[in-house]
Amino acid sequence: MYNYHNQYFQRCPYCNSSFDNRNYYNQNGFNSLSVNPIYCQQFPQFNMYDIHQIRQLTGQHIGYQAGEQWTLRQTNKGDRLRPGDRLFPGEYLMSPNGRYKFIMQEDGNLVLYRLSDNRAFWSSGTYGRNVDSAILQDDGNFVIYGEGNALFNTGTDGKRVAWMVVQDDRNVVIYDPNGRALWQTDTDVVDDATTPTPFDVNIPVIPGVEEGIVLRGEILPGGTELKIRALVFGNEVLNTTIPMPAGQLVFPGEYTIPIYGVPTRVVWKLIIGSEPSRRDLYYRFEVRYLGKTLRIPGPGNNDVTTIARW
Repeated sequence: MYNYHNQYFQRCPYCNSSFDNRNYYNQNGFNSLSVNPIYCQQFPQFNMYDIHQIRQLTGQHIGYQAGEQWTLRQTNKGDRLRPGDRLFPGEYLMSPNGRYKFIMQEDGNLVLYRLSDNRAFWSSGTYGRNVDSAILQDDGNFVIYGEGNALFNTGTDGKRVAWMVVQDDRNVVIYDPNGRALWQTDTDVVDDATTPTPFDVNIPVIPGVEEGIVLRGEILPGGTELKIRALVFGNEVLNTTIPMPAGQLVFPGEYTIPIYGVPTRVVWKLIIGSEPSRRDLYYRFEVRYLGKTLRIPGPGNNDVTTIARW
């Protein structure tokens, strides 16, 4: 349904098909036109976002100003698509660091931009086409549809796909569930990677115990190596430089420590890991003592806390 000055039109007055459900805004940002999930295919003029054409086709006065042009409001859909997710014109993905935008433009082109200077690094080459949407399909293929055809695809059909993600390194990648890249824009670059990324984390764990977990070190330039020192209840369990883990490193142990002055046996497990597509270094800690289990950061087995991002 779209509306303007309390005038409502749920369907095309000619073919009775429902309108797309995106929001349209005028140059002043006033939400005057909201439309409801299929384009009017018979009368594509409705998809040009021009208030004059809507008035002309419907024959109804809906209160426009002379020369007023209506455009799609851009919508941030996060940093990734999962199977079944779509990008409609005006919708985009944003890298976690906020530097890169992957947008399905109103002109039909899907473009990767650097926001600092609005430079384009990749496009689908579909400029000027009447695009309906881009979808990461359940069959693994990422396809741009429009004009009744597939206008672009990544050729990844028949693959098991986990997601398509816009990364902080400026690359857009489709990954399988095992973290293997199936397709990419090949636009990755290590920006601002001339200095290390330091971290210093000190977390109390057990009430009455002054020392908990200490994680100190730095992610070396380029994000390929990790210099880390880890202490658990005052005991050093790790002090080394290693390649950035592609998954999780697990360090288990058992100590007897004083809890409120009483020697108590504790069994613990420290997990250090990284998520390459998001370029996150994270930790998780679990300790069992006096018959109970404490998990940090939370009770779920998959809960993790970011240490640093490179």
